[in-house]
Amino acid sequence: MTTQHQFPKHWPALGVIFLSILVPYIFASFFVTPEDVTHPENIRMYIFLGEFFIIIPSLIYLLLKKYPVRTVYRFWPAPAAALLWAAVFGLSISVLGDELDRLIALFIKPPDWLADSSRLFLIHSVSDAVLIIGSIVIVAGLSEELLFRGFLQTTLEFRTQDVTKAVLLTALAFAMLHMNTWWILQIYLFGVALSYLSWRTQSIFPGVVTHMGINGMAILFTNLDAAGELGWYEMGDHVSVVWLLLAGGGFYFSILGINKIYPLAARVSRTIQAAPPGDNGSEE
Repeated sequence: MTTQHQFPKHWPALGVIFLSILVPYIFASFFVTPEDVTHPENIRMYIFLGEFFIIIPSLIYLLLKKYPVRTVYRFWPAPAAALLWAAVFGLSISVLGDELDRLIALFIKPPDWLADSSRLFLIHSVSDAVLIIGSIVIVAGLSEELLFRGFLQTTLEFRTQDVTKAVLLTALAFAMLHMNTWWILQIYLFGVALSYLSWRTQSIFPGVVTHMGINGMAILFTNLDAAGELGWYEMGDHVSVVWLLLAGGGFYFSILGINKIYPLAARVSRTIQAAPPGDNGSEE
């Protein structure tokens, strides 16, 4: 049975999130020097460390306060079929998000710094691949899901008893972490999709797989674009209609697949309290 002692309170949790968001920038301010700008491998290492350590404040807080770590982080297993659908979900979102990015560019010119930042994710060697994939795909995919879809979202769900509010606020905090004004809308929408997975499946692992898929596709597109090898994927300045249709189908059927694996009627929430006897309302 869920008790008040299983999840942090609002303000301490938000304070931990704020501190966690600052961690990558603290690393940057203390360790990144002007000379590092000409050495991308150094910045990649700092990104790796920053992503790795963003989970530390929340973990220390949970241990000190003796909250159940596994419950708060939603560190519960998910069936292989759900993870497979989550992968399809992530790949589909990546393609649809790419086209959204191109549509926005028709009305708002992309900033100059966007191209410069993209160079950090170009892979020229095995060491580049290890650092970029390790930090952006693997570490970020796991640590950010633990922090946002685990620690923050479970706390907000339980404390507000309002799934919609918890999802929207978690997605907002997730967008704030990235401090990217150009991609703020795309990141926010990605956050909403990831938060939905966390709530529906009661596990962070489908979201981790989706998150890794999104980040992995972003790195792939960046490198293929730099090499001029996106002709098979593009139609002029936009994503090919064929790929958009495939992505739309993947998005639709992956949601259906995940919902089938996790029917609401059989779902037991650890955060949203069940309606009292005789109440016609439901936790959903």
